[in-house]
Amino acid sequence: RPRKEDSLSEWASLMYNAAWYAWRKGNVIEAIQLSRTAMEVRTKILGQEHEETLRSMGMVGLAYNLGGRWNEAEELEVRVMETRKRVLSEEHPDTLSSMANLASTWEAQGQDVEAVNLMQECIRLQSRILGVDHPDTLSSSTALTEWQK
Repeated sequence: RPRKEDSLSEWASLMYNAAWYAWRKGNVIEAIQLSRTAMEVRTKILGQEHEETLRSMGMVGLAYNLGGRWNEAEELEVRVMETRKRVLSEEHPDTLSSMANLASTWEAQGQDVEAVNLMQECIRLQSRILGVDHPDTLSSSTALTEWQK
């Protein structure tokens, strides 16, 4: 673990990227450990509302989700979404991703009505802002269709 702030920031980015890779590979333990490290370092040096800190926090939420730790995932995902709404706006693509992630966690928890309502709002905004053929819009639409079967 580096000591200088510049090196520490770069190291946190590496930890985030490694966490993303572990998450994509389905390695829950590594994804959680690496993403938590990135989140803690970024919170310390950049602050809680910085875009990179929020990205790391979102990755911890995804890792918790992967591991079935729904309540912990939900807590972080709500924080990330609300902060992004306030700091970036409700229509920012990162905020929309946060909405979709939270909706997915709610669906996994069996909170079907909340999940569907949030995902419908997310798709409405994604369609208007990103376009109906954007990969994020298509992914959200596919998830919603699956939930409603």
